[in-house]
Amino acid sequence: MPIIAITHIPTGATVQRLIATEAYVQDWIARQDNAADLTFSVERDTDLPLSQFVAAFRDRVTAERTRRIIEGAMFDVPGLAVQVALQGRPEDQTTLGNLAQAAILRTINGDTTTPTSFMDRDNNLHTLLPEQIRSLWLQGVAYVELIHKRSWIIKEMDPITTDPTDDALWVLP
Repeated sequence: MPIIAITHIPTGATVQRLIATEAYVQDWIARQDNAADLTFSVERDTDLPLSQFVAAFRDRVTAERTRRIIEGAMFDVPGLAVQVALQGRPEDQTTLGNLAQAAILRTINGDTTTPTSFMDRDNNLHTLLPEQIRSLWLQGVAYVELIHKRSWIIKEMDPITTDPTDDALWVLP
């Protein structure tokens, strides 16, 4: 069964929060300095078998990944004094992808000066040139890819974190 916390009995301090098997916990305790002199207690937060608990955890990570993609981020665009706020709903991804295709076709045909109006997530209107649209699109694609990669890492954590929404887990390079 999954364990949610290991607590040092004399101080009452939680020394490790994790989701793990009993064997992992015993190994963790044994690896601590002066482990023979320490007393620990463990808390269980569920009676689910570990496999079901892990599946539910991975579903929570997927939901958090989707939330972060939809929320989006702020991006710097060459030649703009302000950042552009992108969100990643499917319709936003389609719109920006179509604008990027048009910008690429314009550039291929030698047109680098036709402006495109773009309303960002925060309802700020931007007038962008083809290269700026392409830059914004590439940054958005890279952002979504990094969020996906972080979710894969989080899903494979051993031990499992107790809070897959923790911003520290989703730090992007």
